[in-house]
Amino acid sequence: MPIRKTPTNSNYQAGALLALTSRTIFSAASNTTGIKIHSGSVYERQATDGFGHFVIATSAPSTMADGFNVSKAISYQSGASNFVLYSINDDIFVPSGYGLYWISTTATAAGVGTATDVSWSAA
Repeated sequence: MPIRKTPTNSNYQAGALLALTSRTIFSAASNTTGIKIHSGSVYERQATDGFGHFVIATSAPSTMADGFNVSKAISYQSGASNFVLYSINDDIFVPSGYGLYWISTTATAAGVGTATDVSWSAA
């Protein structure tokens, strides 16, 4: 079994986001050697029905089709506000020249809104 590298970087951000407004976890320009993502999760309190994904792309996406989706929804609760929990599918290698972004089709509610948390190390 291969030995996993210890994460050396992390990024936590929280706050409301507008629909189809991406959040940069790390930019394509900052990724010059390739990055190994160890874990990633999102908690989202949506104002209306929608869905989001972590996206690997060469620039900040304006839709989820602007890159490669690398996450999945693992929990969903519908109500006055929708609560969704997402995670990155597995350890992911991001080649140099690509960044990692979060984007959602719906605005998130005030307060926590969207909380992203990702850990990674240089490849």
